[in-house]
Amino acid sequence: QIVQIVPCSFSGQREKQQELIRKKILKTTSRDGKEFSNIVSLKKVTFDVEKFAADECSNAEERYEARARLAVRLGARPSKNKYSNYKQLKEDLTVMKNLEVEFDKLSALKGLKKLSMKKKVKKKKSSRR
Repeated sequence: QIVQIVPCSFSGQREKQQELIRKKILKTTSRDGKEFSNIVSLKKVTFDVEKFAADECSNAEERYEARARLAVRLGARPSKNKYSNYKQLKEDLTVMKNLEVEFDKLSALKGLKKLSMKKKVKKKKSSRR
């Protein structure tokens, strides 16, 4: 790799010319004659990491989801939500509510049981003394 150091003086030049000179300074030429930039963009790095992660997924479903996520980040429309019948959805929600209420009752009963067990243990210890 050949790196060229060029002194820059911006006196009397316009902004576009200054920008071109700055770009030329930051570019390096390899022995093949191809130019590449030394500036690493954080946006480009994160894109490359996302792309690598999407390609390296072992499961086909995970790979599909990762590629879809990458496409959405690049500006594609997100996929639609799964369709569910409204009546079925309402039934599922009522079942979930009932389960939560039952779970709350059971947890309250378990709490009472623990308290009563602690009281019994204390009574037994005090009677032994």
